[in-house]
Amino acid sequence: MLVLVAAALTFAGWAYSQRTKPGTAIGDAATLRGPDIDLLSVVAGTGYHRANCAHGSSDQAVLSFIVCDPNPATSAPEAHFFRFRTANALHDYYNTAFLGVMGATSCPSDPPGKDGASMDDGKEIGRKACYTDRTTSAAGNPALVITDESDLAMAAYIWDGADKTALRDYHEKGNLGQFRSQENAHDPDDFTEGDRSLLGHLNAPYIDTNCRHGNPPVGPATAILDCDTKIDDPGVSFVGFPNSGTTKTVYQADLGQFPGHACGGGGADDVWRQQSTPIGRFFCYTDKTDDPARDVLVAVYEDLHLFVVVTGSTAEYPGNSPKNNAALFAWFQQHFTT
Repeated sequence: MLVLVAAALTFAGWAYSQRTKPGTAIGDAATLRGPDIDLLSVVAGTGYHRANCAHGSSDQAVLSFIVCDPNPATSAPEAHFFRFRTANALHDYYNTAFLGVMGATSCPSDPPGKDGASMDDGKEIGRKACYTDRTTSAAGNPALVITDESDLAMAAYIWDGADKTALRDYHEKGNLGQFRSQENAHDPDDFTEGDRSLLGHLNAPYIDTNCRHGNPPVGPATAILDCDTKIDDPGVSFVGFPNSGTTKTVYQADLGQFPGHACGGGGADDVWRQQSTPIGRFFCYTDKTDDPARDVLVAVYEDLHLFVVVTGSTAEYPGNSPKNNAALFAWFQQHFTT
């Protein structure tokens, strides 16, 4: 197992150096294959795709090993993902490589000890631990390892500097790096016709390498794209509808259901203008179904029959992304009205 640890760390450094040299192509040996795609399909977030992930060699105990470069456009740190053939292999690697070699211990949100429980809906689904990664920096970078027993999977996330420690701690406290359920598994580079139609209306940073397919709920929506953003920007989702009439009807229903209000105050909603031309409407509301609650901005682009949903951060989030209606309003005006 120690040989595998050394090999993994060596490969991680090689993959990073190869992928950051301009004009350097990644060889076939690093191309993701079937088991890698299956594993990537259950990875959390939107920032990991074939474009920034590479296949890694491993021993027979590991079914898949992937190394992913950071994706700053989505706030995704460097990550290593593993899927094991047996539970014993998962436990052996976790205990030997991370609790042993890497010196991982319980994270700040957990009681003191060797590690802590990773929870989902009040149920323990794996283990997690925090550590300092010194494989690419002598000073060390904050890192987090998470396991998923049912999926025989493990993820190690490595942030690029000590100043990201608070971000790592927020990430682990909310279990934000846990794997998707098999019911929600989806190849991150697989987009439906509806998704592609939405992408055709969008510009950077809302592109295929920064967004993932979302499952539309029962109803008139034809597509959902979830897009992560830079550390100091809010998350943005796009929802497509079959026609403008349906879009307006759903918007009015949502405005009354949430209930919505004009982000700048003084009414139920606001006119959305681009370069002084009216293109739709938007409103703000507080989503109290989240714990803790967070503010949300919903905009309808009438001619393109789509919604833009901008989600604010919680008060505990360590970055400078918008955390209330006023900040969301200012951010939306800066990025969606010019």
